[in-house]
Amino acid sequence: MKLEHENGFTVLEVLVAVFIFSCITAALLKATGSADRIRSRSSMVLNARLVAENEFGRISNIASKQETINDSNYTAIVNGKAFEVQRNILVPEQFFWGSIPQDRSTSLVEIELVITAKSSPQKPVRFRMIQGYSW
Repeated sequence: MKLEHENGFTVLEVLVAVFIFSCITAALLKATGSADRIRSRSSMVLNARLVAENEFGRISNIASKQETINDSNYTAIVNGKAFEVQRNILVPEQFFWGSIPQDRSTSLVEIELVITAKSSPQKPVRFRMIQGYSW
C-alpha cells in the first residue's frame, strides 16, 4: 500500500526558517542598540559643547578685563542634565611663536575643559582653546 504525499513543511525546513529568522532578529536588535548608544553619546556631546561655548565666552570676558583665569571645578545644568566641568590652565615652560621661543610670561594661555555627564558612565568630552591677552 502506497502512502499519499502529505502537504506541509518538513522539520528540517522549519528549523532552517527559524534559524534564518533568529539571525535577522539578532542583527536588528544589535543595530537598534548601537543606534541608541550613538544617539545618547551625540546628545551628551551636544550638551557638553553648549557648556564649553558658555565657558569659553566667560573666559573671553574675563580675559578682556585682564583678570586672572584660574583652574576651577563646578557643575553646570544644561537641558535638565548635570555636567561636571573641570577647567585646567595649561602653561608650558615656553611658547613658540613661529620659531621664536617666548617666555612663560607670554600673553597666550592654553585652556582645557573636561566635561563629564554626571548621570551617565560615558567618557568625558575634552575641549581646548588658546586665549590671548592684549596689553
